[in-house]
Amino acid sequence: MASVAAPLRYIRLVEQLDIQLDQQRLMAFDGRVLEVFGGAVRRFHVALLTVAVSDPDKRGNRNVTLTQAANDSSLPIDESTFERLAPLLDALKSAGVTVRT
Repeated sequence: MASVAAPLRYIRLVEQLDIQLDQQRLMAFDGRVLEVFGGAVRRFHVALLTVAVSDPDKRGNRNVTLTQAANDSSLPIDESTFERLAPLLDALKSAGVTVRT
């Protein structure tokens, strides 16, 4: 019996986005791979990635959860950082990533 290959997804590459979250963390996205630097480096491919953004708490802080292959990575984000993150979330959506807000 022949195996069935997954359908091809064509991903539009975007200009490199680098977002400094704080003094210890940086996110970089090239249209295909999202990388989170600070502590351990984490890499997420758009074909395997989903993003969930929590509602703001009483101080305006949110959690951005990156999930790939059932492994979660949660990033606590304050209100001003979340505003800087908007272009990245838009770029991820454009690349086909499910972003739940």
